[in-house]
Amino acid sequence: MNKLLSAALAILFFTVTTSVVLAQTTTTTSKTPLERAEALKTRLETAKQKVEDKMERIASREANFNKFKDQKKAQAAERINAELANINQRKTTELSHQLDKLTEILGRVSERAKDSTVSSTLVNEAISKAQTALDSAKAAVATQQAKSYSIVDSTETTVRADAKSARNSLFKDLKATFQAVLSVRDAIRNIYTTVASKK
Repeated sequence: MNKLLSAALAILFFTVTTSVVLAQTTTTTSKTPLERAEALKTRLETAKQKVEDKMERIASREANFNKFKDQKKAQAAERINAELANINQRKTTELSHQLDKLTEILGRVSERAKDSTVSSTLVNEAISKAQTALDSAKAAVATQQAKSYSIVDSTETTVRADAKSARNSLFKDLKATFQAVLSVRDAIRNIYTTVASKK
């Protein structure tokens, strides 16, 4: 169980650091290489600290579960924690892939829209809105990846309610993150309609 937990934490650390680094390096292109390296170093240290904090919380949670008289409940709680982390990691990875595809589409659409005969202010405004939506969606996905949904400081009597609360919170946050990705798609669609309506 500990090997599985260690592997899951290593994967989580890798996905969180790469997504945070990639999301933040795309917005800081006007800095010098030295400034970008310093910013990257700072972000990596922050991500490392977050992972260490998570590992400490997991260790304290495992100690709490070992105090349970009914070990079946403790094992179920550990399974639920692992499954919630797995769901969050899997869904945010899917959303990151969708955002990568939308970034490519936005680049292609922007090039085509700029070549059209439509007023450049309308096109630039639509592209700007799409880029803003894309940046906020990337930030939302990175934030969602860093979140932890686990049953913490639970007792045997409240473990079921705590598990349900953690699950509901996870799905509510995932839905909000998904809506942010959908807003990017809608903003890109708006570029198409702006160009098509003015032809």
